[in-house]
Amino acid sequence: MTDLDLPPAELDVMSCLWRGQTTAADVRTALADTRPLSHSSVCTLLGRLEAKGLVERERGPVGKAFVYRPTLPAAGPRRTL
Repeated sequence: MTDLDLPPAELDVMSCLWRGQTTAADVRTALADTRPLSHSSVCTLLGRLEAKGLVERERGPVGKAFVYRPTLPAAGPRRTL
């Protein structure tokens, strides 16, 4: 699964996840300068990546936030922010 053709927005989200597991809010903050997105847009992108099997989520330790982590190693498709 190393030859994925992901849209630029999904690649940007994956770039954030390859730095370590994170929440949707953290992804939004990390992308704010280069790709400003609403929280719901980030959640939609994460949901699409999860449906493709590229991201896993689990309930975070506090509150309602999910923690996301990539299932694909960083050697796969990558876009530098």
